[in-house]
Formats: sequence, C-alpha cells, structure tokens
Amino acid sequence: VIFGAWRSLGFIALAVATIVLYKKGKVPLAAAGWALAAIAAVDSWSVMRGYWVFSPPASITYRSDPSIERVKADPQPSRVLAMELKGSPARDVNLEGDGLMNHGVRVVTGYHGNQLGRYNQLLDKDESFQEVLNPKMWQLLNIRYLLTNVADVKQLFPGAQWVIGPVKDAFGVDVYLYRVAGENPYSWVVPTIVKADDDGVRATLVHPGFDPRSAALFADDAPVHGVASLQALSVPLPVRTTVSRYEPGKVSISLSDPAPAGAALMVSENYYPGWHATVDGKDAAIGRADYSLIGVELPAGARNIELSFDSLTYERGKIITLMALATAIALIFFGTLTERKRVA
Repeated sequence: VIFGAWRSLGFIALAVATIVLYKKGKVPLAAAGWALAAIAAVDSWSVMRGYWVFSPPASITYRSDPSIERVKADPQPSRVLAMELKGSPARDVNLEGDGLMNHGVRVVTGYHGNQLGRYNQLLDKDESFQEVLNPKMWQLLNIRYLLTNVADVKQLFPGAQWVIGPVKDAFGVDVYLYRVAGENPYSWVVPTIVKADDDGVRATLVHPGFDPRSAALFADDAPVHGVASLQALSVPLPVRTTVSRYEPGKVSISLSDPAPAGAALMVSENYYPGWHATVDGKDAAIGRADYSLIGVELPAGARNIELSFDSLTYERGKIITLMALATAIALIFFGTLTERKRVA
C-alpha cells in the first residue's frame, strides 16, 4: 500500500513538473501534451497490470458443448439452473457464474449480479438463493433445465429427467443436463387479475396453495383493471402460448385460443419501465406482476401479443452524452487553437 501511494505521488509530481515547464516556456505545447498522456498511460498500466489475465480466445475458453447445444435447440425460451453440486478442480463459470450467457442461454442467478433487486428478493438472494429449490419458482421463472456436475439429482430435484451427460464442457468438467419437473413455460394466460401491495404479492406467491396459473398478482399501481382480493382461486385456463419471436427487446407471443374477458398474459421476463405491449395491433396495458415479472391485460378475444422495450430515459441520456462529448471536443479544439495563437 505504501509503495502504491509513493508511486502515485511520483506520477503526480511528474505531471505537475511537466505543466510547470510548459508554463515557463521550457517545453512546447505538443511535447507537454504527449508527456502528460504518456504519464497517465504508464500510471494506469502500473496499476492495471496486476489485474490482467491472459487466456485463450473466448471461442476456446467458452466453447460450446452438447448440453449447451441441446438447450439452444429448444424451440421455446428456457432458463437454466446451473449448479456445482460437488467440488471441482477448476472454476467452471458455466456452473458457478454466468458463462452460459456467452451462448445466449438465460441463467437463473443473473448476469454478473446486475439483475434487478426485486428478482433477487424473489429468489431470496440474502439466503444464498435458497428459493431456486422451490418448484413454484421453477414455474414462475421459466426454469426448465438443470445443469450440474453430479449424476444423481433426485433428492434435491424430484421428478428431474436426464437429458444428456456426462459430457465434457469447456472447463474439462463432466456435466449433466436434466429437465426439471413441470412444464414451466415462458408465458401463460391467467383468468383473473388481482392488484395488491408487494408484501401481499410475495407472501401469496410462496404459499403452497397458490397456483400462479390461477391469477396474475399485479402491483397496486399497475395501469390494469383488477380486483383487490379473491374469495377463491379461479380454475387455470386451457389456453396455451407459443413464442414465435424472441430477441433482446422484442417478443412475439400467440395464444392457442381467444382470451376470455378479464384475463392477463404473464411473461417470465423481468418488468422494467420501457416495456410496451400491443395486443392484436392495439396498445395494451402492461405492468409489473407476480412481484418482478411482466403482466399484460388482455381484451376478450386476444390472440397475438407483441412486447417491445424502448427506454426514453436511455435515449435522453444518450443524446445528453453525445452533446457533452461534442462540447468537450469543441472546447479542446478551440482551446488548443487559442493557445497556439497566443504563443505565436
């Protein structure tokens, strides 16, 4: 630590000396500029070199394997629960981290910890994501596959069916792919809309007697029409959903039968301001439901739903950033021009 502090002070002293020499006319403007750039570069290198790790290209380090290709071949979107259930000689980021997302495979535990706080709370992150073992969460979060490094998972995952394995992954680990119990689709249609506060929604979701297919639990500020409470749960609808388009910010979903009045579409995707929905070409009410997911209010007879994400906040921020960058470049240009004229 002491060495690092002295090193930083040394670079600061060099930068100050360069500026003083320029001000006294001992060093030309161009030389001073290049010297400051070199000092900053060497200073950064002296710190960052301790964090650099040289490894083979991503095509080798994160190469695919038959288990990943099997998930990608699924015609409908799925999440994979990746778990290292026994020790491994090497850190396998496909099992411990989010390496699967390099292949476009959605993982349950998120991306570098940047997932929404509500999603973390739903899975009880503070208790080591213990809710990932709850079949109710498999249904809510479209968890259809388990990827792990053990051959017998029946105790933790009753009803899991072997799909493929053992196969060697990119990290030299024998992995097995299983299909977890339940259909757990990406989207489903519910017959009833209920509006409630967050505490009530979360408590209901984890209640053993609640079936997520019987009602959509919208946030109390969601712009949808719904009841405040239910005397009894509705019977799940036989309507099935099919995802025909799935890409970042764009999802197309069709229903096997027309939606009844008062129904809603639940989508196992985290809700965030900026999501928009159209139903059969007309704007539809969309909001946060089942604590963290997307819910869409459906008019009677609905068959086709389009979801799109477009953040006005992001667009404004991008414009402001570009304007600030243009202003900074202009100031540098005119400042340099003015300085050269003054020196001349």
